[in-house]
Amino acid sequence: QIFDFDTDFTPDDWVQFKIREWGKESFGTITIESRHKRKDGRIFPVEVYVNLINYQGKIFSLSIIRDISVSKKTENQLQLLNYALDHVKETVALIDENAKICYSNANGYQIRGYSHDEMLDLSVADVDPDFPLEHWSTHWQDLKTHGSLTFESRHKTKEGRIFPVEISANYFEFDGQSYNLGFVRDISERKETEKQLHLLNFAFDHINEGIWLMNENANTDYLNEAACRSLGYTREEALKLRVSDFDPDYPMEHWAKYWDELKTKGSLFFESRHKTKDGHIFPVEVNVTYFEFDGISYNFAISRDISERKQTQEALQRSETLLSEAQRIAHIGSWEVDFSNGELLWTDENYRIWEIDKSQSGAKVVAFYETLTPDDFEKVAKAYTESVANKTLYQIEHRLLFPDGRIKYIAERGEPFLDEKGNITRFVGTSMDITEQQRIKEILEFVAQRGWKDSGELFLHALAQYLAQIFDVDY
Repeated sequence: QIFDFDTDFTPDDWVQFKIREWGKESFGTITIESRHKRKDGRIFPVEVYVNLINYQGKIFSLSIIRDISVSKKTENQLQLLNYALDHVKETVALIDENAKICYSNANGYQIRGYSHDEMLDLSVADVDPDFPLEHWSTHWQDLKTHGSLTFESRHKTKEGRIFPVEISANYFEFDGQSYNLGFVRDISERKETEKQLHLLNFAFDHINEGIWLMNENANTDYLNEAACRSLGYTREEALKLRVSDFDPDYPMEHWAKYWDELKTKGSLFFESRHKTKDGHIFPVEVNVTYFEFDGISYNFAISRDISERKQTQEALQRSETLLSEAQRIAHIGSWEVDFSNGELLWTDENYRIWEIDKSQSGAKVVAFYETLTPDDFEKVAKAYTESVANKTLYQIEHRLLFPDGRIKYIAERGEPFLDEKGNITRFVGTSMDITEQQRIKEILEFVAQRGWKDSGELFLHALAQYLAQIFDVDY
């Protein structure tokens, strides 16, 4: 019976078939697909053509059965291929020699805003503004000559939006017809990344600092124009350099130690020296950062030529040295009070005048007040307080009394500095040791007062006693 070899046909199906078909006035051919089973149990697909025949008043079913295993396999493979193509993230299109779109996968029509049927009604010129029909024959001949082409173009959606694409076109012939199987990828993100990269490179090439990208072998993987200019190399020449070629302070035998330190700390900031192509050496300030990308370790460095700063620092150091020497020779020190924190700053000569150790900087305020003579303490405090309150010049002479009894005479001048609101921000002044001038003044006063009273040996004896007292010597 049919049911013994047709797994899809049951006795109920046969009853329904007879009711539905045998009651008709005329018969035609019925085509169905089913599955048959061999004696060994293997099942295979079949296509059945059923013809009903009325012979001598009796109805027969004459069936022609064809094994469609091969066609089913091909059909399944085609379905799998279509399914796969509809799930890739780029467009797959089949174009004929007249620029007609013969096939498009789902990505092709969906991202362009068309339905499947609408897409198949279009030509290349409808979706690619860079390939009008008048240019198609030239392109087709070029593709036919080379066999395949890869290029960038632009595609247009149904709404008119233009986006960049990369196209891989492949020429082939089938059944006497020429075709182009094209793979089209939307490269909007890549173009945006390239734009950002170009912008970053442009920015790097228009700054004054040198930008370096070094790998763990001390090779140069990237540098900007400023780095090339600073060393006098072309970019091609500079990319062949290792760190030791332009930094004499980092020979290769020290590189491993430096790399380990950078990797441990993550970033370093230091001064070094760079050497130009012609051998000139100049100082640099370098800020380096360690990072890893795609499994590779890198050193990203920013270098700054600090030649001018060094020259300025040296000039400033010389000026400070000259000022310090001038103050030492003239016995003039300078001081400043920072009103934001109340800190008192002294130059070296102030420490020498007050005879305290510079390393004990916190002692200077104490030393200032403790060495004032009792008679001068209140006078100095009053003069400074009034100058601050009235925002006027500070000027006073006072004495310093040291533990061994010595006295120094000091002349001080100061001036307040105000901000835009009229508040004092700092008070700057000078302290001049006028002890010698004061002694000379006192000697002259003694001569003037005693010279007319005494004469000869008596005057000289009195003068000698007075000088011995002033200079603290025995007479």
